[in-house]
Amino acid sequence: MQLKPNAGNNVVKPADKNFSKRSNKNLLMMRNKQLQTKLTALNPEAKVVVDDKGNATVTPKDGKTSCNPSSRLNEDRSTS
Repeated sequence: MQLKPNAGNNVVKPADKNFSKRSNKNLLMMRNKQLQTKLTALNPEAKVVVDDKGNATVTPKDGKTSCNPSSRLNEDRSTS
């Protein structure tokens, strides 16, 4: 897994997007769990929350919350 440099904050995001198909709610839940696992591994001392749409909120110890939309972290491959 590659790491992106910090974009003015202390939150590290995975360089690779999660790929999924939107056809199944269980697949979306699994994708979100994988995303939360990745972000937690990259930001071990931060609180990581991923909502049901795949948007991630990361709050490091310094309290500066970073909201990351699903479009930056996931890629829909429904048409593939």
